[in-house]
Order: sequence, then structure tokens, then C-alpha cells
Amino acid sequence: MPNRISRLWNSLSGRDEYAERIAEEMAFHIEEKTRENIAAGMSETEARREAGAAFGHTGRLREETRDAGIFMLVDGVLGDLKLAVRGLRRKPVVAVTIILSLGLGIGANAAIFSLVDGILLKPYQITSPDRVMAIEESRRGERSNGSPPRIADFAQQVSSFESVSGLYDEGLTLTGMGNPERWQVLRTVGDTLKVLQVTPVIGRSFTADEMAGSERVLLLDYGFWQRRFSGNPSVMGQSFTLGGEVYSVIGILPRNLDYPGEIDAISPATRATQNANRNAGFLYTIARLKPTVTRSTAQAELTGVMERLEKQYPATDKNRNANLVPLVESATSDARKPLLLFFSVVLLVLLIACVNTASLLLGRATERQSEAALRVALGASHANLVRLYLVESLLLASIGGACGIAFADVALKGMLAILPNWSPRSIGISLDYRGLFFALVLAVLCGIFAGIVPAWRAARGAVASVVKDGGRATGGVNRLWTRQILAVAQIALSALLLAGVGLLAKSFFLMNSTPLGFNKENITTVQISFTWDTSATKLHDFYSQAVEKFSNIPGVTSVGLVDQFPLQGGSQSGRKFVVEGMTFPPDLEEQGVSNRGVSPGYFATLAIPIKAGRVLTERASEDAPREVMVNETLARKYFPDEQAVGHRLSFELKPQPDKPRLWYQIVGVAGDVRLRPEAAVPAPEIYMSMRDTYWPIGRFMLRSQHPISQQTIRQAVTQIDPDQLINRISTLAKEVESTKKDPRVRLYLLGAFALTGLLLAAIGLYGVLSSDVLNRTQEIGIRLTLGAEPSRILRQIASRGLAVASVGLVIGLGGGLVLSRLLKSMLYGVQPNDWQAYAGAGLLLMLVALAACLIPAWRASRLDPMTALRRS
Repeated sequence: MPNRISRLWNSLSGRDEYAERIAEEMAFHIEEKTRENIAAGMSETEARREAGAAFGHTGRLREETRDAGIFMLVDGVLGDLKLAVRGLRRKPVVAVTIILSLGLGIGANAAIFSLVDGILLKPYQITSPDRVMAIEESRRGERSNGSPPRIADFAQQVSSFESVSGLYDEGLTLTGMGNPERWQVLRTVGDTLKVLQVTPVIGRSFTADEMAGSERVLLLDYGFWQRRFSGNPSVMGQSFTLGGEVYSVIGILPRNLDYPGEIDAISPATRATQNANRNAGFLYTIARLKPTVTRSTAQAELTGVMERLEKQYPATDKNRNANLVPLVESATSDARKPLLLFFSVVLLVLLIACVNTASLLLGRATERQSEAALRVALGASHANLVRLYLVESLLLASIGGACGIAFADVALKGMLAILPNWSPRSIGISLDYRGLFFALVLAVLCGIFAGIVPAWRAARGAVASVVKDGGRATGGVNRLWTRQILAVAQIALSALLLAGVGLLAKSFFLMNSTPLGFNKENITTVQISFTWDTSATKLHDFYSQAVEKFSNIPGVTSVGLVDQFPLQGGSQSGRKFVVEGMTFPPDLEEQGVSNRGVSPGYFATLAIPIKAGRVLTERASEDAPREVMVNETLARKYFPDEQAVGHRLSFELKPQPDKPRLWYQIVGVAGDVRLRPEAAVPAPEIYMSMRDTYWPIGRFMLRSQHPISQQTIRQAVTQIDPDQLINRISTLAKEVESTKKDPRVRLYLLGAFALTGLLLAAIGLYGVLSSDVLNRTQEIGIRLTLGAEPSRILRQIASRGLAVASVGLVIGLGGGLVLSRLLKSMLYGVQPNDWQAYAGAGLLLMLVALAACLIPAWRASRLDPMTALRRS
């Protein structure tokens, strides 16, 4: 391969031919001088040595020859560049089309690359980030979070780990310093700073007692310290009341710490939180491998530990797995698939642009055939012509790349504004030097890729035409076939993109048209959060008072409280239960269901129909019977032959010998509510009273006859607790729409890219037919003179284009059937081989292709026969 590249370079630069001529010239003169010396009486050896000395050192002559060759190459390229500029000025429409198409493709790729680079590729600014792993737990194939006891097990039993830590975010309210203020605090279980190998730039790290939650201490984020305290070092040692507890500042984190993202401070979790049982899954677990340990070795040891824990704690650890995943890969898992999908799509669009450019350049080369033949006749070599056309292609690609960089900066800002916040690393991403270099490389590659085939074919055609008939243009048919193949490739790639967008479009339509199971209109939502160590009594008392206060607001007709808004999942998914006196098949016994904590007014507020029984009632005392409701899907699945109402269920799968099992009475069956936006089939769900659950994030829903002012809502909360902050006030309609943001943005972006590719493919098809009409002008004139109907000419030209489009459509949709399986996880109620999506994509493509075909066909049918006959 290097030898082939070298030969191609020498051919393009003319070095082989030039060096060969110089070598022949030197050999001739040395031989002549040698003969003269022999004739003068010298021996042959002496004569040859004297001849060589007379003409100088051969190596130095080669150096001078090489330098001269370089100057000649540079001079030739500059000359070709001037010719290219003059030629493009004569065809501005073609030049602008190529520049805009390449600029759009390069710009989109540079923008997406900046996102991929900033989110997926750049390592975190921590010591040896490749040795920091996330421990991703799963149970029966479903992701689950870590618990403090399990993290302690990992730290003690997995010798491959240098240190292990668990993390979770918590919003703490600052009080006692004027208006309440919320700080976003990263809570830790274990030695997080050791895992990250982070040392405070001011102050100290946590002690062992502090890490165990015995004291309330804080490490402030460097950026937060600068914003909130103007970088004043006197904040060290100060105390702040956060969440009702007094915390002391003991240090400032480093400036460049970019994991875990946007936080205000780090603080160890409270002792009560760290003493949570094994069922409590709320931690994101990370670990640092020892310097000499490989990931595979650590994974094998971790798997062995999980097997031992399963035997030791079957109730909580049975069927539980743990996998080591590099930190960057785990932290960006939500962004990885959609970003790589976007990147693949824009690469396809750029490929379509390159193929379109090659087709346009090939058509332009056909028009310049006579000019090229004249250059060959005047002494230009095949290599000179190839270089001329390549310089022109690279010039267009370079200008397109410059336009693409400007477009990339705008596109990147727009995408950051509309894309979901997949990762904290998306904050602050910009078009940096890596993105610029990527755009430059793309421009060069596009110039070579789009220009090499037209340049080679045009140069060969020019040389052949001079040899055959002294300069008359030939080879147009072959070039037309080449352009038709390029058009087929464009159509196929465009069909592939449209097929994927068609699947996503139908999926999004079904997602929007599927009934929600509730009424989201005229509902104001209020979200209030507490610290995770808030007592259950305080939490439930506040919830009860807030429901009462909100109900007394004028215009409010009903108030509901829930732990998670509809379409945002359940607070505890995958929770198994048993029913008194019943035995279920193994598949149902092992299946967990979603649990949602609600208030009695939840169903009336959302207008969820009650299919059987009644709604929950508040327990008058702790000794009163506990109640639950189930949805239709659960009732139909677990009680197919009888009524669910009246049965008792328990979440205690195995009763403890020293106390009775805790039972819940099923008092009602509610209509199905979609659990998540992407859930096409309703899932079994249990509704529990908020008093029987613990969830320190309350979401209130106020149905009213008219909009409620935020000030009114804040006054109601202030009457209960003046220091309590409200996280967010919105509407349920907006909350529901926010759950659809990811699929909506995905559809819009991919749709825009696909339509861009379709437009470029249409331009390519139009160019092919226009060249066909130009090459057949004389033939068309003869046929018109002989009485051919213009309508027949129009049909024949259009049918040629539609035939090309049909071939590309078949190839593209065939590829779509294969590659669409990659979209399966993003589809809602749609199979990857859905015929309606493919039919819609094919119909749209053929309509656009027909429009591209009709213009040159109409022009051909309107040709004046006499004018056409005079053309040669």
C-alpha cells in the first residue's frame, strides 16, 4: 500500500517522469565525456572517473533536481489553483451548490463530533481515570442502585479495589441567612475523595469519623465558592444551617474537578442513611482499581463476591449481578446511543454530499472535455489533468469546510439548547481546536473522495479523445453511467435515512395518540423535596397540611399528592408481593411491579376512572387496616377469574418468625395509566397511601377552574414552614410534555438530516438527467423533426430518472430493513420492519424524485428542433 501511494504521488507530481529525463540526460553526457577521454589516451577507469568529476557529484545533483522538482510542483499547483478559481467563477451555480452541500455536511459533523468528544470521549479530570469503575448492579435484567451494606461488602471482600464509594444528590435548604436558598450537595458513602484521588486546594479532606456521618461537614465546589463567596478564604470554618442541621466548611475542592458535574458541595451522608438496610437502593457506586489489577481480574473477583452474598442474603441479593463499567462509559450511558446515532446519520448525509459533489464535478468535466483535450494536445500529461481537477475539488471542499465551521458553531449552540441534559459534561461544550481539526480533516477527505473519480475519468477521457479523433469529446455515455451509479447511491442512502425517520415518526405519533389514562389539563403541579433523613412523622405531617392548605385556595376543586408524576415511572419499581391464599405461576412470582404512593385525592384530581371498589382512605391510627389499590392490568393478570377487591397482599415474601406478616387490603381497581412514555403496553401497578411509604419528594397536583398564581402557592407553603423551599411550580401538561422531549428532539434532528440528504439526492438526480438531455440534444431534435410528440419525450426522460430512483429506493429500503433493528429500543409500538413507515418513506422519496425528473424532462420536450439540430 505505501508503494502504491508513493507511485500515485509521483504520478500526480510528475516526479517519476522528470527524474527519469534528468537521469537519462546525465548518463548521456557522462558517456560522451568518457569516450572523449579514452580517445585522448586515458584508460577506461580513469576516463570514467574524470567524466564523473567533470559533471559534479551525482548525489548533490539529485538533491538539486529534487529541489527543482518541488519548486516545479508548487508552481504547478499554484497555476492549477488560479485555473480552478477562474473556472469556478464561470460556473457559480455549480460552485455554490457544492460549497453549500459540503459545508452543511461538514458543519453538522463537526457539531456532532464536538458533542461526542465533549461527552463521550474526553476523560474526566481525575488521576488515572481509566482505573475508576462504576459498579452497575442489576436484578433479573433490570438496573438497580447500590445500598450502603453492599458497598461495605465490596470494600471488605473485593481485594482488587483500592477504595469504593457510593454517591447520591440531595438538595439542602440554607436557612438563617435571609431568604432560603437551595444548595445541591453530593452525598457520599465511603471515601469518595480517595476513589477520585482528589485533594482539597484549601483545607483538608474528611476524617474517618466524618465519613461515617458522625459530624456535619462540607467541602465546597471551587466554582460555587467563587460564585457564592467571591473566592473569599474566610469561608473556611464557617457554619451554615442546611436542611435544619449545622454544617461546617472544612475545605475547597480543586478547580478542574469535573466529576460528578454541577454540584455546590460534597458532604458525607448522615449516619442514619449509611445504616440503611440492603433493600435500600439509592447509591451510584464507584470504585478505583489497584494499580496492578486489570478490569477482567476485578470483575471475576466481584462476580465471586456477588455469588457469596446471594447465598448469605437470599431475600435481597438473589439473582443480583454487578458489572464493572469504566466511569466515563457509565456516566454517559444515556447519551451514548442517541449521540452515536446522530453521528452515524450526519456521516451518511456528508457521504451523500460527497457523492453529489462527485456527480456535479463529473458533469462539469464532461462540459470541459474539449478544453481538456486541447490541453493534452498542447502537451499536458494525464497527471497534470488529474492534479488540476483535484485542486479544484480540494478548493471547493476547503471553502465548504470554512462555511461548515461557521455553521457548526451555530448548530452546536442550537443542539445544546434543545437536547436533553444527558450528562453534566454537556455544560460548557464548544467548538474547540479538536472540532476545528476534525472539520479540516473532513474537508480534505471530502475533496479527495469527491474529486478523485471525476478527475481520473476526465483525464483519461481527454487523453483518449486526442488519440482517437484529435480532440473531439467522447466517453460521455460512460460518464453518464458513472453519474447514474452515483445517483443510485445517493437515492439509496437517502432512502435508508428516510426509512429510519419514518419508523421514529410513526413511533412518536403512536406515543402521542395513545391514551394517557388521565386528564392533564387545568392542573398546576408543585414539587417540594426534603432531606433523605427527614423523619417519616415530619414528612407526612407536612404533606397532610399542604394538601389541606392547597385545597383551601380559591378556585381549587381537588388536590392530589404523588411520589412520581405520571409517565415518570413508579417510586419503587420491581417490587414483588404475595397474595393471601393464592399461588401464582413462577413467571408472576418472580416479576416485580411498580409501586406508587398517592393521596386519596389523586384519582379524582387526575380523573382516573375507578373500575371496581373505591379509593384509598387515610388511616385514622397506626393500628387501622392498611389499604392499597391496583390497576386494571394487575387485576386482570393476577386475578383473571375473580375480583381483585377484597384480597390481601403483602410485600414480605417470607414472614419473620417473631412478628406477623404486614398485610394490605385491596379496596379498589383503577384504570390503567401509562407508566413511562416509551411503555406501549400498560404495566401492573400498585397504589399505596403516602402514609405507608417513605418518599421525601412530594409532588402536589391542584386541579382548578382558573390558573393559580405562584405567589398564592408559595404563601400556602410559607404558612406551614417559612423555611421550606419549593423546587418547581409548573403544570401537569408541561410535565407530561417534558417526558417526550428526548424522542421529539431525536425525531426532529434526524428528520432534518434526512430531508437534507433527500434534497442533495434530488439535486444529484436532476444533474444526471440534465446531462442526459444535453448529450442527447441532437437526437431529441431529430426525433422532434420526424414528428415525435413532446409528451412522449417528456415521459421517456422522466422514466429514465424514475428508473434510477427506483433502483436506489429498493437498495436503500433493503438496507433499512437490516439496519433498522438498531432503532428497536427507541421505538414505541412499532416494529423495525413496519411496512407503513417504509411505504411512507418510499412515497416521499419518489415524489421528490419525480419533481427532480420533470424539470429536465420538460425542458427536453420544449426544445426547438432546428436549434437542437445545429448543436454538435
